[in-house]
Amino acid sequence: MHSTHIPTPVSRQGRKPPDTGRRDATRVAKANVEYRIRQRRKYRMMNHGGTAMKLVLIVFNFIYDEPMRAMIERLRIPGFTEVPKVFGTGESGKRFGTHAFPGHDTMLLAVVPEERVGSFLDEIAAFKRGLTDQARRHGGIKAFVLPVEQMV
Repeated sequence: MHSTHIPTPVSRQGRKPPDTGRRDATRVAKANVEYRIRQRRKYRMMNHGGTAMKLVLIVFNFIYDEPMRAMIERLRIPGFTEVPKVFGTGESGKRFGTHAFPGHDTMLLAVVPEERVGSFLDEIAAFKRGLTDQARRHGGIKAFVLPVEQMV
C-alpha cells in the first residue's frame, strides 16, 4: 500500500490557510504505523517462512562454559553470542571478580524458532537437575525467553 499526496488547500490570495498541523501529524503517524506493519510482514516472510523467533538469554557460572557450549552444539542451535565475565548479584550471591566478591558469570544469547524453545529449556533444566549439591552452590543457571520483534 503506498500513500498518495493530498494537496493542501490554497486560499484565493495564493497563501495556505492557517493550519494547526494536526492533519500532517496524523498523516505522518499513520504512515509510520503502516511502515512498521510492512516491516514486520517483510521480516516474517524472510524469517523461516513466518516462524516467530525467540531470544533465549542464559546466565550461568563460568565453570559451566564448556558443557553449555556442548549443549548448544548437540541441539544444533545455528548460532549464539557469548558474553564472558558478566558481573552481578543473584540467588548465589554477588559476583564482581574482586577479592570481596569473587567469580563471574557468562551470558549466552541465542535466537531460535519458537517451536525449538521448549526443547532448549528442557535441556537446560535437565542439566541443572544433574548438578551435584556442591556444584549448585557455585551458582545456578537461569534462562530467560524474550520475543524477537525485528531482526535486520
